[in-house]
Order: sequence, then structure tokens, then C-alpha cells
Amino acid sequence: MSASAPPAEAKRPLTYVDALRTIRDVSLAVAREGRSFPIDDLDAFPENDGLRYQLLEGTLVVNPAPVPLHQRMATRILLALAAACPPGLEVLAGPAGVVLGPATELQPDVLVVRRDTVRGAKKVTVPPVLVVEVLSPSTRLFDLGSKRLAYREGGVGAYWLADPAEPRLTTIEWSGDDEVERTAAGAETIELDLPFPVALRPQALVDDGASHVRARR
Repeated sequence: MSASAPPAEAKRPLTYVDALRTIRDVSLAVAREGRSFPIDDLDAFPENDGLRYQLLEGTLVVNPAPVPLHQRMATRILLALAAACPPGLEVLAGPAGVVLGPATELQPDVLVVRRDTVRGAKKVTVPPVLVVEVLSPSTRLFDLGSKRLAYREGGVGAYWLADPAEPRLTTIEWSGDDEVERTAAGAETIELDLPFPVALRPQALVDDGASHVRARR
């Protein structure tokens, strides 16, 4: 009688502990052996453990907590947008879950949405007018590559990439198949009309002391 083959190991979802073992020193954790995460699983992850959990086409992406310079730049962009925001739109601070598909939920640093699309909502399920990502060493490649594509395919109107190390601000606007990209660095001023008129200087977004950003009226 031939020996029977050992039973196959039962497949199970990648657990929180598995994820932590994978990502403490890197920013990307991929579900093993083809297993993926559904969006509902994100709700089971802790909210105050210093990590940010996102999902891109079923792949779990976990990032460490941002450093103060990252948060300074994100906060000043938020304040500049809030000062210029017209009625009907709303500026939100991240992390806020933005659902872009059945297996994709991202958490931008700052976003602008139509106010009526988030009233009473647990997550953002209508594509934002604008999403902003502040680059960091652990998220740079993700923000520049996979996230950019996901936001475009998900119907987002505009995408800003803010780099505190330069400092630099790159803005990308999408309309159908058209893409317009602009960049300002250091003390240069960039004047924008989407999602509404606002002018920003990258250097002022990271300098110590008061921020010199202004709304364009």
C-alpha cells in the first residue's frame, strides 16, 4: 500500500500578526500564496497602533507613522485649502478611507470632497475632487507609482505630491484621457485653479514659524 500524501495546509487569511512581522521595517506587505484582503477586513485592524493600513487591489499596504516634517507639510496644505474652500466642498485631514474599487481603499494625507457625498458616511465612496500625498522614504515609490495610477483610474480629479525633502509640490490634473502636470520647488509660487483657486510656495510649507500660503480670490 502506498503511503498517503500529507494533507495540504489549509489556507487562511493573512493575520494582523503576520502583517506586523512583515512590515515593521518596510512599507509593503503582500498577501501570501495569492490570498488577498477584502475591504471589510481593514475595519478589524487597530486604529491607534502608529501604523496606516491601506488596500490596493487586495494587497495590504502598511506604513509607519509619519515624522513631524511630513505632518507639518500636510497640515499647512490642509490649512491653505481650508482657507480657500468654497461652499459645497470640504477639506478633510487624513487618514480617511477612500474606496476606489471592490479591493482598493487608500488613505491620502489630505483630500477635498463634495460635502454632500460624505454627509453621514463612514468612508469616502465617491471619488474626491483632490487627493494630496506627502512623500516619505517608506511611501515614495508607492505614492509616485501604484497610488497615482489607482487615483487616476478611480476617477479622482487631481493629485498633489508634496515632497518635504526638496521641498517640492507636483500637481496632476486629470480630465478624461488628458493629464496636466506642473511642479514648483523652493520659493517658487504655484497658482492653481483645481479644485479651486489657491497659491502655494513649497518652502513655506516646511519652514519653521508661520506659513506663508494664501488663497487666490
